Amino acid sequence: MKVHYNYPNVSKTFDLDMYLNDPESEQVALLNGSQAPIGLGVWVKGNSDLASRPGKALDPGIVSLNVGIWQASNQPTSFYPTGVTFDGWQYVVATLPQGLQFPLRINYYLALVVIKPGPNLTGDVWFSGLQALYSPRPPKPVQYTAIPKNPSWLQFTDVDSFRRGGTTVAAMDDAHVTAASPNATGPTVMRNIGSAFGSLPANARPQQVQALGDMPDSGTPENLNYANSLLAGLNTPYRDAPGNHEITQGANPENGNFASVFGATHYSYPVGPANGHRHRFQPHRYSRF
Repeated sequence: MKVHYNYPNVSKTFDLDMYLNDPESEQVALLNGSQAPIGLGVWVKGNSDLASRPGKALDPGIVSLNVGIWQASNQPTSFYPTGVTFDGWQYVVATLPQGLQFPLRINYYLALVVIKPGPNLTGDVWFSGLQALYSPRPPKPVQYTAIPKNPSWLQFTDVDSFRRGGTTVAAMDDAHVTAASPNATGPTVMRNIGSAFGSLPANARPQQVQALGDMPDSGTPENLNYANSLLAGLNTPYRDAPGNHEITQGANPENGNFASVFGATHYSYPVGPANGHRHRFQPHRYSRF
C-alpha cells in the first residue's frame, strides 16, 4: 500500500490515518485459544528524504509510524514502534504488552504522525504485510530417566571396588595458572583437587599424579614455580610433561626453565605394576603408560 504525505511547515501535530472499511474484519486472536501474540509486524518502505532526518519516534519533525488497535474491552490503544528515518524496506515490530484483552481489532490500519513538521516534508511511504507475531511455542519438557547404573568402565565413585594391590594414577592438564592470579579458576580447582584427594579412603587415593602439560600459562620461572607448588600441594608424587605453554609456545627451550623447576624432560617411573613413560616431545605433548 502506497501512502503519499504532504505536511505543511507549521507548529502543529498531523495524523495521517488509513482506516479499514470494516474494523471488525481484521482481528487478532489468541493462538490455540491461549497464546497471546508478542507483536504486530509490518514491512515499511521509507525514502531518502526521511533518511536525512535522523531522530526517534515522536521527535519533532520525525514522521512516526502509529499502529492503532481496539481491545475486546473497547479500549483504544496506540503504539509508536519507530520513526520512519530510513530509505528502502525495513521490517518494523510494534511490541504488544501483557494484559491486553483479546481479540484485538484493528482501529486504524496504520498511521503516519508528525509533530511540528519541518520544511518540504512531502513524499511517499509504502506498507506491506501487517501480521500478528507469535513466539515459538515452548517445547514440551523432556522426561529424563537416569541410567540406573553406569557401565563398569565409568564407575568413578564406587570406592569399595578398589582392591589392595591396584594402582591409581590421576591424570590432569591445562590448569593454565599464573603466579599473578592465585584466585583464578586454575589455582582454585587445583586446591579443590587436593582437598578431594585428602577426603578419599586410603585405598582410593591416587599413588601418582601425571600432569599432561599446560599447567602454567607460560614458561616463566614465576609461573612454573607456582604450578609446581600447586602440584606439590596435592601431597601425592607427581610429574609434569612439558606442553607448549610450559615452553611459552616454543620461546623457551624445554631443557631451560622447565627443566630447572620440574627436572628431567624425558623420564619413566614405576607405580605398582604400572610404568609411566614420557619418552618424546611433540608440538603439544606426548606421554603414555
